[in-house]
Amino acid sequence: MNLHEVYLAAQLAKNDNSGTEVDLSEYYIKSQIDSLISSKVDKVSGMGLSTNDFMNADKSKLDGLSNYDDTEVKAEIVNTVEQTALNRSTLGYQRKNLLMNNCRAITKNGVTATVNADGSISLSGSNTFGSPFMIYANLQTGAATGQYVDNKKFLPNGKYILSGSKSGVNLQVRLAEIENSEGELVASSNGGETAFTVTDAHKYVWSRILIRTNADFGEGITIYPMIRSAEITDDTYEPYRPSIEERLT
Repeated sequence: MNLHEVYLAAQLAKNDNSGTEVDLSEYYIKSQIDSLISSKVDKVSGMGLSTNDFMNADKSKLDGLSNYDDTEVKAEIVNTVEQTALNRSTLGYQRKNLLMNNCRAITKNGVTATVNADGSISLSGSNTFGSPFMIYANLQTGAATGQYVDNKKFLPNGKYILSGSKSGVNLQVRLAEIENSEGELVASSNGGETAFTVTDAHKYVWSRILIRTNADFGEGITIYPMIRSAEITDDTYEPYRPSIEERLT
């Protein structure tokens, strides 16, 4: 028994007062306590009782990774969709320009309109009317009256883009549920283009050219009215071509 144990036994015997020998087998001695303290693991802030640590090889793999750049893949997808649409157009399954221009030459309120062979329209002169006015009430039929046309033969359900206007000219399409109703207005102006959607509710359509207030075309400009499927992003003008059904008829 070492000195520490003798001292501990004496203290326990003093407090016990039973006169019996004190059993020290259940008590740690200093060397045992020191050994336990030296081998203990200190608590790390934020850590639990166990961790799922990576091996060095795993960490090396992770360090070698970088964010995936999908720019080229997205571009290829866009190009594929565009090319598919253009192929359908070339083969005749899908026409690029769905707006058939049946208008005739006209002079109105100081503005002269000439319809070219490719369906484009040349405008010259100035608006002497002082307010906006329609030079063509209906591009699709060329009719000045009976403006609305049954839409079943014009634009099937889908997404489209109206384009081809220039400064001083508004291209307009109105989609209506009821014949001779103003309905929903779609307009392209100042050379811009406008996206729109056709649904089952749009049973009638009215397409027209509106000359804006104080429009002055001088010696002349040319506009290229076109409605194309929204999946065709190329806005280059293409003349209207009859559908397969029209050609067969």
